[in-house]
Amino acid sequence: EPLFRSITYDPNYNYESDDDQEAMETEDAEDDEDEGDDDDYSDDDDMSWKVRRASAKCLSSVLGSRPEILTHLYKIVSPKLIQRFKEREENVKADIFSSYNALLQLTKKIATAVAQHTDLEQSSEASPLALLQTQTPAIVKALHKQLAEKSVKTRQGCFTLLTQLVNVLPMALSDHVRSIVPGIEFSLRDKSSTSNMRIDTLSFLNVLVTKLPPTVFHPHVNTLIPCVVNSVNDSFYKITSEALFVAKNLIKVIRPLDGPSTFDFQPFVGPLYECTL
Repeated sequence: EPLFRSITYDPNYNYESDDDQEAMETEDAEDDEDEGDDDDYSDDDDMSWKVRRASAKCLSSVLGSRPEILTHLYKIVSPKLIQRFKEREENVKADIFSSYNALLQLTKKIATAVAQHTDLEQSSEASPLALLQTQTPAIVKALHKQLAEKSVKTRQGCFTLLTQLVNVLPMALSDHVRSIVPGIEFSLRDKSSTSNMRIDTLSFLNVLVTKLPPTVFHPHVNTLIPCVVNSVNDSFYKITSEALFVAKNLIKVIRPLDGPSTFDFQPFVGPLYECTL
């Protein structure tokens, strides 16, 4: 409880106003204005972010080392931590993402050990994996807007967390691809994206494509393939290499080999073939 009080300690900022704006679905122009206000805000006299950051680091240590209370962590800690994804200070937000990644890594470790002995824990409605599945919509909602932020560090944190999520629970994002694709497209097309940002985005997309059924991606192929083809043609070899991995798996998406498919793949054969020459 003291950690939660500390990680939310931000007396000079009103997060509720941001929630109200999101609920009213304000226009993009208003959102840009709000971002400008955040940029003008000075932390010179506000040291509260140090309290929140120290709390996030402490919480990360707890979340990564207490397997015996994993279910309790998902019931009590996880929902509150997801709420803190809206943190305004970039460095604090990065530590909050790291804390949740520590929880996911512990979950992966425990789930693997349990799977080797029994499937009882995996199927229970109170199991950590079941609780994580029910909390996935909240995670996606919290990250959806941030995937289109100007901050490269924030977007990288989002994709790293989502990659961890898919590695722990492969089908977690099957109902949320539509919410994630715009963020993928933005990071691959945005001129301000660094090479590492593009590589992280492609790496996440590759994991996602290999974990989910091909039909999930069919409505988004028109968006994804041009982005991947453009990345294959990038001048930096590491981006090209990662994009080729994605292209290989997208071929399996548009033309599945394990069953019949009615998806019209022919319009995409040319661009994919040409980018590999």
